[in-house]
This record gives sequence, structure tokens and C-alpha cells, in this order.
Amino acid sequence: MLRTFDHSGYYETRLILMVISITVAIYMLYNRKDRRYLLIYLSGILFTTIGEFLLQKTG
Repeated sequence: MLRTFDHSGYYETRLILMVISITVAIYMLYNRKDRRYLLIYLSGILFTTIGEFLLQKTG
């Protein structure tokens, strides 16, 4: 049996993970003065955005 892919659940899960990761990045920035977590978070958002854009353009 084939299962359908639920796009709304996929994006909700990604949103929850994004909120958790930005919370960790902000905590590390303010409490430990470590900017690497924020850099990794921002580069992840950039690469995900580029990937989603390319998938939409190429179909």
C-alpha cells in the first residue's frame, strides 16, 4: 500500500525544529558568547531556502 505524503505535517515539524534550534542558538550566544551555533543555524536556513527554491523551479 502506498502512503501519501502529508506536506502540512512536514512543514509543521520543520517549524518546530527551527524554533528549537534558534532557541539553542540564542542561548549559546547570550550565555556562552558562542556565535558558531547562530552561524550554523543561519547557514542551514540559507541552504534549505536555496534547496526549496531550486526544487520548485526545476519541478
